[in-house]
Amino acid sequence: MVQFLLFILLILCFVVIIRESMELHKEDKEYEKSIGTEEIKSYIEKTFGKGNFKIFRSLVDEEGKLRHIVYLSKYDWFKTPEYQWFDVYATNNGYNHSKIEE
Repeated sequence: MVQFLLFILLILCFVVIIRESMELHKEDKEYEKSIGTEEIKSYIEKTFGKGNFKIFRSLVDEEGKLRHIVYLSKYDWFKTPEYQWFDVYATNNGYNHSKIEE
């Protein structure tokens, strides 16, 4: 009976260890993404103004660097909005952006 209880306790400990290690791995991945995201968002805010942009899609290129597709909307009275699209990406010495032609 004692051996059975020890076996059950061992299995429970193993399950808890696996679950905690999976959660830690998930938190590490989210932290890695947030580091690049915060820096690039601050560049976008400096360049286009705070709240004037909307991040459409975030991509990771073949080098593992984070890229964002950003659009700016321009509203005129009683007209449909006009959108300008930009590609914001990391370079060796900071960040850069380029306009996407439609």
